[in-house]
Order: sequence, then structure tokens, then C-alpha cells
Amino acid sequence: MRTKTTRRIGLRERPWAYSRNFQHMLGIFVEEPSSGLFFAEHTPEENVALIACHFRRLPPQLQALGRELELTFSTCEGATANGNSSTCYADFKRRDRREIAPHIEMGTRSLKPDMVLAHLAHEVCHLWWSSLRPGGRTAYMQYLIDSASPQSVEVTAYAQEFFEDWLRCQSIPDSEPYASAHRQHYLEKWAAESFCETVAALVDPHYPSRNEKSTVDLPARRRKISELTGLEIGSLQ
Repeated sequence: MRTKTTRRIGLRERPWAYSRNFQHMLGIFVEEPSSGLFFAEHTPEENVALIACHFRRLPPQLQALGRELELTFSTCEGATANGNSSTCYADFKRRDRREIAPHIEMGTRSLKPDMVLAHLAHEVCHLWWSSLRPGGRTAYMQYLIDSASPQSVEVTAYAQEFFEDWLRCQSIPDSEPYASAHRQHYLEKWAAESFCETVAALVDPHYPSRNEKSTVDLPARRRKISELTGLEIGSLQ
């Protein structure tokens, strides 16, 4: 029988976890062999099996990136330390990819059978988005701007919130010194969350959070995601 691989992660390996709220993201992590993921010691076995099973359903490139970055996981009752259903934590300011030290925490809502695949795809997509060269992100952000109108409705209500934030900041007078910085900030937030929610909806066509009134052309977005970010996602089922 193959001996399970373990990793001991401290502040040296994960300096972004210095906050008391993130201390549970340090310690011993045990490999789940079928996925190559590492789970916090004492994670319930049913949660490990559930996440590993659905991780293997993600696009191969996302799986490969997770393994390359030695992605770790933990689960929790209720919301995550950041107050979300699921959260991806990492430090992408590090030059050495080995020091990014990504971790995904999944709460009760995300572990529901009809949510886990989409929410897992969303969080792992944050790794893909943040790993892109700046030119790739810029090109995708421009695509979003060009394909949107004030009447557009995003793929989910969650993505819609960020789109509306970006729309509102367009009304800031150009004369205001902070106008450009605010617009860029809200554009980057909308683009990241829209990208992740779009991939979630493409990976899981039955994603309960999909907005039936969305005006998004999902097949077109799938093609642009491939063209501009290099992520290949299977055709809509």
C-alpha cells in the first residue's frame, strides 16, 4: 500500500496566513492520491472524497495548475474565514510560483451536491486568472467591455453585482483625480469574478446560481476564454 504523502505548512511556507483568522490554514496536510490535492489533517473523509471527485471533473488544465501549485484544501461549517461560501487564498505577488501557497476553503453551502462542482471550478479559476500574463487579463477585460451594455445581465447574480459596481463608477466625472483608479479597480473585480462564474456555468450547466435572464452568450464566452486566456473548456452539455 502506498504511504500517503504529508506536508507541514507553517508561516515560512505561507506567510500570508499570519492573521489569527487564517491560522487553521497552517499545519499538516495529507495528500488525496486520486486528485493530487492536499487536505488539512482531520478534514472529514466524506468532504475529502466529495471535493476530490469533483476536482477530477474540472478541465485538465485547471487540475494540472492545482497540482503544480500544490493546492491545499480545508472545509468548515457555515461560511469561510472571509465570510463566503468558498474562498481561494494565495499571494500572487510572489515572484517564485512555489511561494504563492494557494489554499481553498469550502463551507457548508459549497459542499452541497448541486453546488460543489461549480463552486470548486470558480475558486480554482481564481488561480488561473491570477496566473495569467497581464496582457491576457487586459485582453479579456477589453472583451468584456466591448460585449457589454448598460442593459446586460451577467451569468449569475453574484457576477452581476460586480458588473453593476463597474457601471456605477463610469458616472464619476473625469475631472476627479480618483476616477481612473476607481474604474480600473472595479473593472478588475468584475472581470475576475465574471470569468470565474462563467467557467463555473460552463463546467456545470446545471449550476443553480445561473441567471435565467442572463444576456451572456456562453458559447461565445467559452471561445473567448480559450482565445484570450488559453483555458480550454468542453462544449456546453
